[in-house]
Amino acid sequence: MLGIVIDVLLALLLVLATTRMAYLGVHVTLHPLGEEDHKQKTRMKRQIIALAVIIGLITVVQGIRNGLSTAKLDEALAKLDIHVGDVAKNPPRVEVNVPPAQVIIQQPAGNRSAPSLEAFLQLGPIIPIDGQNRVAANETLGFQVVFENKSTQLALDTHNWEEVMLVDVTTPAGEKEARQRFKKDRLRAHEESIKAKAQGKTIGIGQQYYKNTQVPITQLDYDSMTQGKKRVMLQAWASWKDSSGTIGVLDECWYVDPPYPSPLTISNTKFSACK
Repeated sequence: MLGIVIDVLLALLLVLATTRMAYLGVHVTLHPLGEEDHKQKTRMKRQIIALAVIIGLITVVQGIRNGLSTAKLDEALAKLDIHVGDVAKNPPRVEVNVPPAQVIIQQPAGNRSAPSLEAFLQLGPIIPIDGQNRVAANETLGFQVVFENKSTQLALDTHNWEEVMLVDVTTPAGEKEARQRFKKDRLRAHEESIKAKAQGKTIGIGQQYYKNTQVPITQLDYDSMTQGKKRVMLQAWASWKDSSGTIGVLDECWYVDPPYPSPLTISNTKFSACK
C-alpha cells in the first residue's frame, strides 16, 4: 500500500514539474526578455535548471523502483516455477473415504447369453459445496456428486438421482425409512422423465457429470446431530446402457462421518457405508 502511495506522489510531482517547465517555455517564447532584465533571466534559468533536476531525479527514482519491482516479480515467478515443478513431480493425493460401487448388470430383452457390460459409471469425489459446507443450525448443507465414465465405451441414456438427508439413527428403522424414501423419490423422478420422453444423458469416455444436492439444517436437527441422534446420509443412483443395450445400475449410500470439521472440504470429509 505504501508503495502505491509513493508512486502516486512521484507521478503527481512529475506532472507538476513538467507542467511548470512547459509554462516557462511558453512564457519566454511569448514574452521575450530584454537585455536589461538580467535578474528576471537569472530567475528563469534557475527555475528551469531546478525543474530539470527534479524531473531527472523523479525519473531515476521511478526507474529504480520499477527495477526492484521487476526483480521481486522475477523472484516470485522463479519460486512459483519451482513449486509447480515439485507438484508436477509429486502431485498431492486426495483420498475420499467412500465404499466400493455396487453395479448391477441387467440383460436386455431377447438376449439369452450372459450379460457383459462394456460401459461403467463410477462415483467420483463427493465435494462439499462452497458456501454450503458447514454443519450448523439454520444453514444449508450441500454436496456435489460426480459420476465418472472410466470405461472404453459411451454411457448411453444415463439417468441419475442423488439426495442428501438427515437420518434418525436412534433405531434401525431410521436408515431403512431413508432408503425407502430415496427409492420412492428417484422412481418418481425416473417415471416422470419417461412420461416426458426425456432422453437420458450420454457421458463420454473419460468424462464426468456433476450434480448438486442440498439439505437444510434446522436448530432441532442440529441439536439432534450434536447428541448423536441424527447423521448426514448421502445416496446416489444412476442407470445407463452400453452400445449393446445392456443396462448398468449404480446404487450407493454413505454416511458423512462425525465429527464434522468447519468448513467441510474434499480432503477432511470422511464417509462410511450404510448398513
